[in-house]
Amino acid sequence: NGNGNGNGNSSAMIHSVIAVLSKDFCTSMNANYRKGGLIGIAATAIGLMHNTSMYLDALLPPVLHCFDDPESRVRYYACESLYNIAK
Repeated sequence: NGNGNGNGNSSAMIHSVIAVLSKDFCTSMNANYRKGGLIGIAATAIGLMHNTSMYLDALLPPVLHCFDDPESRVRYYACESLYNIAK
C-alpha cells in the first residue's frame, strides 16, 4: 500500500530510524553528531508517546552508551534523552 499506515510497516520504519540514529550518529567520532543522534532518539521517544515501551530495546542502548562519553555535553544530552524516553 505504500502509505506507511500498516502496523508492521510502521514498526519496521521506526526501528530503521532508531538504527540510523544509533549507529550513524550516536557512535560517530564527532561529538556534535553524537548529540544530534541523542536529540533524534529523544524526539523519536516523544513521538512514540505511549508506544515507547515497545522500542526500549532499541532506544536505550545508544543512550546508555553515551553516559560514558568523554564530552560533558554528550553526557548531558544522554540524560535529556533518557528523561524523554522515561516520561
